[in-house]
Amino acid sequence: MNRSNISPLFWTQFLGAFNDNVFKNAIVMLVTYGTVGNMNISPKHIVALAGCIFIAPFFFFSAMAGRISDRISKSRFIVWVKAAEIIIMALGALGFALGDLRLLLVVLFFMGLQSAFFGPAKYSIIPELVPRDELLKSNALIESGTFLAILLGTIVGGLVAASPTLHAVLGPMVIVVAVLGLMASFQIQRTEQCRGGSRTVLGTFALLRLLYMQRPLFFIALGISWFWFFGAVCLSVLPVYAADVLHVNAHVMTLFLALFCIGIGIGSWLCARLNQTYSKERLISLGAWGMSFCSLILYGLGAPLNMELRDLATFIADYHGASISCILMMMAMACGVYSVPLYTLLQERSERVVRSQAIAANNVLNALMMVIASGCLMAAYGLGFTVPQIFGVLAILNMFAWALFTRCDRCPDI
Repeated sequence: MNRSNISPLFWTQFLGAFNDNVFKNAIVMLVTYGTVGNMNISPKHIVALAGCIFIAPFFFFSAMAGRISDRISKSRFIVWVKAAEIIIMALGALGFALGDLRLLLVVLFFMGLQSAFFGPAKYSIIPELVPRDELLKSNALIESGTFLAILLGTIVGGLVAASPTLHAVLGPMVIVVAVLGLMASFQIQRTEQCRGGSRTVLGTFALLRLLYMQRPLFFIALGISWFWFFGAVCLSVLPVYAADVLHVNAHVMTLFLALFCIGIGIGSWLCARLNQTYSKERLISLGAWGMSFCSLILYGLGAPLNMELRDLATFIADYHGASISCILMMMAMACGVYSVPLYTLLQERSERVVRSQAIAANNVLNALMMVIASGCLMAAYGLGFTVPQIFGVLAILNMFAWALFTRCDRCPDI
């Protein structure tokens, strides 16, 4: 693979994902420990509100982002988006300095907006930077880097926000990272303006309807969205799983997050290696089966016999704890193997003049599925499901989704 073409995009994406997660987790920690004003709202409600604020722009602005990205040079568009990040982070630094939660939430909205505009260009530019036979490897590199950035950003944001002596570092740090991201974007190979296609800016529902009319792309996007549903459920239940089922402290929860992010990164890398032997379609099936298999094992393991609160060392030393850690990482690896070929198929089978719009519609579906995942999880808790039972149901739903996706007459033969 020609890394010189994809490396600037890798670092642009890596630094952006890192900054997003530093900022988001810093807000969560500052609110949780009462460092910033809470607007007379409980911390857990503010954390939930922050998640909604960040994801809302994907619903309302993805269509516009896809249309603009399809009409102008994608490399130039990415530079504009990264330049906007510096301004947004400067406002965020002011919010941290003042301890103004309202300003920080406004900045969080604009961060979501910036990510909504960056997403379609980020994935649609890859086929213009590398040959077709290097698409999967390039997507694997971007995917693994993204989840590593998420992990590092979450850890760094939490550590800095939890230490009063480091609070002053937050603002300058996010600005510096934004500047580095802009510098990386300048190095992305120049791409030409796309000619052809409609000039009409579609609304969100019109964009989804356009994607639905192209059934192969629609079902590929649904497959990707299922990955985000699956991941959202897993990451949402992990804190409850750690505290109420395994009876472990917060350090073990941090380990789970690290294993999940690293596992997806390894799975993405493994996918690029396996593609030398297996087709993209076979890799999707392999990943789906791995996701369900690991979920069923977590269901079967249930709760440990020892109900005492355990620290990280005690948990890892225990056979039950070590097994759970390995299974969680294997499940994340399967997610990486599953998702990377789907993104590659979406890029390969969408026409260049509408590729950004197809990816924008996919982003809307992803956001919608994550919201649905939260609703389903709340319903499951309301019905009395335990976390191991949720893993069992998720395994069954995953195989049902895979079978529906692969056997649809209007979907590509996978």
